[in-house]
Amino acid sequence: MTATNAQLITGRPPSFTEFDKQNLIVPEGGSIDLKCPLIFDGFDIEWFKNSETLQKTGEKLNFPIVSRSDTGEYQCFASNGIGGAFSPVVNVTVLSYAENVDAFDEEDESFYTQTVSPTDYFHLQPPNLIASPFLKVSWRWLFEGQEIFINETHYISTKGDLVILKAQGHFGSYQLEADSEKGAAFSEKYSVIEGKGFSPSPDFSIVLRPKDITVNPEISKSAIFECVPSLYGRYPAEIKWFLDGKALIIDERQIRTEHSNRRLVINNVMELIKNDIHSAKIRCEAKSAEEEFIQFAEAHLEIIEKPEINRQILPSETSYSLGSSIKLECKTTKAWPRARFQWYFNKEKPILKVSSDEIKIKLKI
Repeated sequence: MTATNAQLITGRPPSFTEFDKQNLIVPEGGSIDLKCPLIFDGFDIEWFKNSETLQKTGEKLNFPIVSRSDTGEYQCFASNGIGGAFSPVVNVTVLSYAENVDAFDEEDESFYTQTVSPTDYFHLQPPNLIASPFLKVSWRWLFEGQEIFINETHYISTKGDLVILKAQGHFGSYQLEADSEKGAAFSEKYSVIEGKGFSPSPDFSIVLRPKDITVNPEISKSAIFECVPSLYGRYPAEIKWFLDGKALIIDERQIRTEHSNRRLVINNVMELIKNDIHSAKIRCEAKSAEEEFIQFAEAHLEIIEKPEINRQILPSETSYSLGSSIKLECKTTKAWPRARFQWYFNKEKPILKVSSDEIKIKLKI
């Protein structure tokens, strides 16, 4: 008679709630305290960042002082003798408010010098500001020490560009100031010099064109486009805005324009683009006052969405006989661009990687 040693394993695999907050925004130098959102206790826990192990264990994860390098997606892996699973993800963003926010990147001397015909326009661009991209900045341009304000011939963009539509009478020294709650920065002085010799009047064109914008609704749902045509004739050009070829209705609530229609403000792109459409084409059309010429410029608007797994089709616990086949399926309810899928067996190396909204696999166990 042969004796057989058997071990009885009892319990259940881990299951989770969501983290208290799925998105954490922390200033640099602040702290992070995360708790693995297990429904039941009694599991071994390991922490991961961006799918890589942090070599940290325990129910809680703490960073007493964070830096920008701590930005990422965090989750815990819980396991016992029955099985293991990853928790939902918490997104951590660390905002860098550098002490040297009062500085611009260095540029060549040629960046700050332009030679322009009196009948032409000129466009001064800001140097790169050393600051967090999330920092709210207001721009102030000075001409010979006097502040410049937006009017029919002068335009200051939300990104700090300065456009002067007629150079005559505006040659000289310019300087840019960037203001924020974390300080101010002054650029080097720009020099705009009058060009010598005859130069014909410029053709009608769009001087400052709208730029492509990607919107993350978890950070902001608004979008701003700007379109500045050149001067032609005695009166300013007429500007109209279009979305995918259809004229936008300016209701001054959801959609509004500023500064003679040169700035388009969309307060909530999610309301404007519906039915799971994630991209659109914004077009500005400028018509000269005498209706002789029409110019247009286009920009791309894209909305990104974080993947959300449809957990209703994922069983939290299943039982199979030894040697049977299993089929697992994973789908996302939201994801743009399209989600890439990574499968793990416990926390070991991925067993399958496929770019698809749907994955079906068979495992022999």
